[in-house]
Amino acid sequence: MASSHFVPTDRAVSGGEALPKAVQRCFFLLAGLWLLWFVAFGIAHGVMGLGYPYDHLTLPNGHRMDLLGFLTKWPKLHTAAFYTDKRDVPFEYPAPAAFCYQALYSTGHCYAAYVAIAVVVVGCAAVLLSRRLLALHLRPYAVAAVVTAMFALSYPLLFTLVQANIELLIVAICGAALLLYLRGNYFLSAVLLGFAASVKIFPFVFLALFIPPKKYKALACGVLTIALSTLAGLSFLGPTIALASQGISAGLRENRASIILFFDHQNAGFDHSLFGVVKRVFNPKALTMTFPDHVLTGYMAVAALCGCALWFFRIRKLPILNQIVCFSLVVVVLPPTSYDYTLLHLYLPWSLLLLYVCAAARQGATVREAATTLVLFGVAFSPLNEFIYKSCSFAGQLKCLVLLTILYQALRTPWTLETSTYGGLQSKAE
Repeated sequence: MASSHFVPTDRAVSGGEALPKAVQRCFFLLAGLWLLWFVAFGIAHGVMGLGYPYDHLTLPNGHRMDLLGFLTKWPKLHTAAFYTDKRDVPFEYPAPAAFCYQALYSTGHCYAAYVAIAVVVVGCAAVLLSRRLLALHLRPYAVAAVVTAMFALSYPLLFTLVQANIELLIVAICGAALLLYLRGNYFLSAVLLGFAASVKIFPFVFLALFIPPKKYKALACGVLTIALSTLAGLSFLGPTIALASQGISAGLRENRASIILFFDHQNAGFDHSLFGVVKRVFNPKALTMTFPDHVLTGYMAVAALCGCALWFFRIRKLPILNQIVCFSLVVVVLPPTSYDYTLLHLYLPWSLLLLYVCAAARQGATVREAATTLVLFGVAFSPLNEFIYKSCSFAGQLKCLVLLTILYQALRTPWTLETSTYGGLQSKAE
């Protein structure tokens, strides 16, 4: 099957067209789900006086903790105490993540720097998307409304700013890498994806994008970047590479035991991973418990096997837009733990799908499945925290089902415009 590349152009804006009905429905639904949460919150907390989980939009006691949690241990960097001092929070990330924390901590005002980065990332994304939508001859006020609503109503962005997780940096890097890929800059794209994968692991699946077009040198460059970034991270952490490797391994084992295998009803509602659904199914009473290690091992083996089968038999044959949507969903759903800040990875595929739907509507084409998928993205980007049963939120598991439905749609229907250029969205068969 032919694959379709989407290459933005700089066409001048003339005239003005209304937003497609599907886009309007998407944002009305997103706003409606926010309103539903506010009503539920007002009744549960304001009228009935209920506490957690009815009065929380984000993780309890999680304000900035993903960023500030390592502040006390950071002065011990380059020493054995960085790994052994039990008074500090364990460093439960791959070694290259230290570069991200060092960059933020070195400013002296790490959270202010974090927010500044978020503003720059959101600003650049808003400008790029606005230009592409205007190139499709949409009305300027409609474009402004869409882009403003996209970020103002973004629950994942709010969650990320509250938690201050470095996933924001990885999302920005992956987004830039995918845009470079679409522009044909394969080597730089592979380097960025390789670094992102060295920090958060699962972005490595994006490297599969280089296989269908036979960009094997770029793929090798990405794999080499993972290896070199890991080695550089271990060397940076010190005091020796061997000791750093042992310390990082111990931290990852701690994360496996205390986060991934551990079921905590307070956090479960914010985890939309497929493994989170598995933990719910085998723990229907939502008891606090630790699952056996072999459960995770079996899950990862099945997930890897199914992922490889999907890629070989279906994903690699799909247009590039479908591939990006599928891989982004894999990055968000398949990790054994995936909190709501990872949903930011879906904003680029959502934006590309938005452009696709607008371009198709301008030409009078029928893209019902894509329009439905666009609306489903809106559901995934809403809170859903009002869905509570026996004091336990099911928002994460509901979002997982929505994301799996989007994945099914992306696997089922090729989204390609084969013959023409549609405003800011150009398609050509390879």
